[in-house]
Amino acid sequence: MRPRHGGAPELAIQVIADPDLYVIRLAGELDLASADAVETALLDAERRARSNVLVDLEGLRFIDSTGMRLLLQAKRRAEDDGLVLRVTGAQGAVARVLRLTGIESELAFEPRVAGPAPGPGGGSPPVNGRD
Repeated sequence: MRPRHGGAPELAIQVIADPDLYVIRLAGELDLASADAVETALLDAERRARSNVLVDLEGLRFIDSTGMRLLLQAKRRAEDDGLVLRVTGAQGAVARVLRLTGIESELAFEPRVAGPAPGPGGGSPPVNGRD
């Protein structure tokens, strides 16, 4: 993750580019400052995926209206292109914001996902899609 002015991490993006299940894992804060990088990852996923894009929010601590807009726009673009974009792993404050704003019902939430951990090494345990 890149440090912000105060030294706190901003956002880390990990991509698992399997054409059958293209996974984007986000960790940190999805806001105006990190929106361009996330949008680039989402657009790349939409171009390269055959059918499914999964956005894993397990490591996300914060999301603002810019981040929510990006997820909704990506879902709509994916549907227009015949893809399925799902979201998983929202926890704590992020899950609450998505639920309170009604965006949770707009996005296709996947309650659990398994796959490689964001760091070096093997797999991670299943991720809970709710807080």
